[in-house]
Amino acid sequence: MFTWTSNAGKTTITEILRAVIPQWPTGPHEFQVDACANLLDKKPTVLLASTASGKTATFFCPLLVLQHLLKHPRPEIPSESIPAKPVVLVVTPLVELGNNHAKEMAAFNNMKAISINAETIESARQEGRNLYAEVRACEWSMVFLSAERLTSKDVAVILKDPTFRANVVMLGIDEGHVLIPWSLSFRAAYKQISQLRRRLPDHCTLAVVTATLTAGGLKALCDELDLREGGYKVIRRSVQRANVRTVVRELSRGIGSLSFPDIAWIFKNNIKAVVFCATLDLVWRVGVYGWEHFPLAEQLDRVRLWSSITSPSYNKKTLELFADDSRPTTIVATIAFSMGMNLPNITYSINLGLPETLEALVQQNGRAGRDHSTTAVGITYVPPTTIASFQHEINTLADEDSDPAAVHRKLAQFTKTKVGTKPATSGKIDPNLRSLILAHLLGVCLEGVKNEVLSCPSIDPPGTCSGALNRRVLCSSCGEETGIPAETVELPTTAPISSTPSAPNVALPVPTTTTTKATKPPPTPTSLPAKLSRKIVANLKLWLADFALKQWNAKPSAESLFSTKAAMDEALKDWKYLGEDGQALFELLTKLIAEYVQRIEAANEVKKKRAAATRLRAKGVYLPTL
Repeated sequence: MFTWTSNAGKTTITEILRAVIPQWPTGPHEFQVDACANLLDKKPTVLLASTASGKTATFFCPLLVLQHLLKHPRPEIPSESIPAKPVVLVVTPLVELGNNHAKEMAAFNNMKAISINAETIESARQEGRNLYAEVRACEWSMVFLSAERLTSKDVAVILKDPTFRANVVMLGIDEGHVLIPWSLSFRAAYKQISQLRRRLPDHCTLAVVTATLTAGGLKALCDELDLREGGYKVIRRSVQRANVRTVVRELSRGIGSLSFPDIAWIFKNNIKAVVFCATLDLVWRVGVYGWEHFPLAEQLDRVRLWSSITSPSYNKKTLELFADDSRPTTIVATIAFSMGMNLPNITYSINLGLPETLEALVQQNGRAGRDHSTTAVGITYVPPTTIASFQHEINTLADEDSDPAAVHRKLAQFTKTKVGTKPATSGKIDPNLRSLILAHLLGVCLEGVKNEVLSCPSIDPPGTCSGALNRRVLCSSCGEETGIPAETVELPTTAPISSTPSAPNVALPVPTTTTTKATKPPPTPTSLPAKLSRKIVANLKLWLADFALKQWNAKPSAESLFSTKAAMDEALKDWKYLGEDGQALFELLTKLIAEYVQRIEAANEVKKKRAAATRLRAKGVYLPTL
């Protein structure tokens, strides 16, 4: 009896795909053939593979095989097993992703693919066509739709239609890792997907694809979809992206302000980048900050926003601008852009602040380097308050006498004992993500931690970038080069909040300010007013704390920079390093005081102008509001 998962079946699949897909001169990957074979044998299949590895082929390869056999039947394959108009139905998390997939399918193999959404339905109506009727009649081979669309009456009619039921061969779920968390929060419609399986005929198989899913997440997903042990196939590939450098950096300030100097280098270096933000508010503030770097006439083309509220026409223009290599463009986006958007020329994918989970971080950084011949960088900027919250774990894991291998073993053990399968509660950091940030603080390989959490040891063994993993681009823990262009250091208005480390060999964050040796006596600082605002006092304290932390990290000794708080209050007269570091501290104070004086004078000038305007208004003369 012929089976697709036999050697003969897989050989047939490979031959057919080589013939019908000229874009694959070397043929399909082994995992693509394996997935296709199981699906053609009607076995539900879950594929876990890295971003940009070719997962989407899982949806169309079985379809291409069946369409080819309709034209070129083979005696060993029963013709009655092949419907006259095979159709694949795919649920996508975002309308834009469905649109993108449909466009790619049409360009890829002249496949008839459609994304069902308000825009395509209205477009068909204006042409005198009924899109739902066309889907019922199986005029479209691939149909993409959102989870919310599943609950509509029109889709219910399609699922009951005899012609459609006779021809639908597969239900696909794209970005399967979001099914559980989204169904529990803001996308209740995702609960409908498990019910959808029961509404489809028995001969319709199931394909689920995603780049990131923990072992616990996989079990929860299979339980939700009623997949029983032994009744489905799991294909787990490596999570490694050999051409993407993973980088973690600490922000010099929080992300609640209107200025983001840590990422100014993106705009100053004309880089193709995507900046991911957790909220619409942050997207807007980063967008405004980016626009300030360009002339007015260029702003709206050089920095584009992408979120659930940007229109399809605006998003289309964004993709066109970004695809043009001659026009440097930065996209500031919410998680909406991380779901399978395929732009081959993204050089940098940046998370400004922590995503909700490690899976989301990998997904978002996976937007970079889709062209495997290029080298790209995925950067995550961690807020200073988050770094400060790791002190307990640092105390637990840091050991002055441990070598890197011992630290890695400790972190791996911490990951195994602390990491759970449930999503983090509100206000808490996802345990898996916490392990990655701890690895950064301890200098442990970031890729090794990702493998520990998201992959199978037999595929990605534990190790380091330059060791067992043998990567050509190293993560920020394993290599000194981050792949980030040199940036112009700007004086922050709020310095990072940090705590004094308990072990001197642990590299905690330091401020971005630099100290230089004086070649001549420094200028006398301008005197500050006797009374300072709370904001300036708090800012000054933070700068002093950061200065102490920077000097601490440069010291080989574990002694404290200040023996007691009283010694510091006593004009630093008992400070052991006063002779060595006093000059640098004096220069920093000089710079800060000058900055504060300038701000105070500017504020006073505004007050004077407002007072003058008030006096003029009293006389009946009105000036523009300041």
